[in-house]
Amino acid sequence: MRQLLGVAALFVVTGCSSSPESFDQDIPFKADVMKWRYGATAAASVTYDAPIGRSDHMTEFVIMTAVNQSLSRGVPIDLELVTWNFDDPAMEETLEWMRTVRPLGVHFFGHGHRHIDYDRETYETALHDFSLCFDLMEQWDLKPRSYAYPRGAADKDETRQACAEAGFFSGRTVTREGNFYITPNDQWEPEDWYYLPSVAMAHKEPNHIAEHKQLTPILDKTLDQTAWVIVTYHNIALPQGWGWYPIQEFQKDLQYLVDKDFWCDNMDDVAAYIYERNAFNYEAARVSENAYELRVFDGLDNETYDQPLTVKLRFDP
Repeated sequence: MRQLLGVAALFVVTGCSSSPESFDQDIPFKADVMKWRYGATAAASVTYDAPIGRSDHMTEFVIMTAVNQSLSRGVPIDLELVTWNFDDPAMEETLEWMRTVRPLGVHFFGHGHRHIDYDRETYETALHDFSLCFDLMEQWDLKPRSYAYPRGAADKDETRQACAEAGFFSGRTVTREGNFYITPNDQWEPEDWYYLPSVAMAHKEPNHIAEHKQLTPILDKTLDQTAWVIVTYHNIALPQGWGWYPIQEFQKDLQYLVDKDFWCDNMDDVAAYIYERNAFNYEAARVSENAYELRVFDGLDNETYDQPLTVKLRFDP
């Protein structure tokens, strides 16, 4: 990539492993990664724990209603994947659909091989099921990275350890009240990558968020704290479903995210961005009188950590 800066030229080279000895710091600028992509104030991820994999028309309606509403506004959305549901050749058509929509912004997070409370199981059982979930997602070309614990059960250290050992790089639980804000203010690393909080949206329990006006203060505080928030839904537009949430309220939620200064992206992409920005490093040098070369690298596996970073150059006046 080549970009003109006044009368000088800047050459940017990515993914380098050059030796620092060949570069000097006698340059008129510094490079800083923005906390969120595009310099947005905060980040938000919309996740949907709808039971994908059940071959019935009502489930298809529940999933596609949310997907269409979200993508039509340019907001990516994450769907759960309980791999047990796909242990059937008849599900290949659904898997093909999942592979097709992934590039459009519909990502899939691991949700266990079985939808059970793994805090009640042994470490060995959790590790076996989480690893099987990860391996099957990889086999199906669905790029396993983020995980969400069934029933939000991740209070045991062993459950979170099993998630990490299985290969996932983050784990999301459900927070029904309290601190929903990931990396607030000057904090750039989550307190626990395998215990990420999320906002529970549902008409189910008194401490669930049941309508848009209850969500707006949480979103506003996310902006105030320049944080990342994960919002979790279950059955949108299905009053008889567990955790029902009205479609009109979901539309308001999405529009609010679009109208405010949020970077909206999939849970795994935001996590990858955080890992990369925190590992960001660069070397720079003058290569001629009016040209500079900037080499950027993070030392991470590009197959997994594949998100472009937003970098701000600060020039000597």
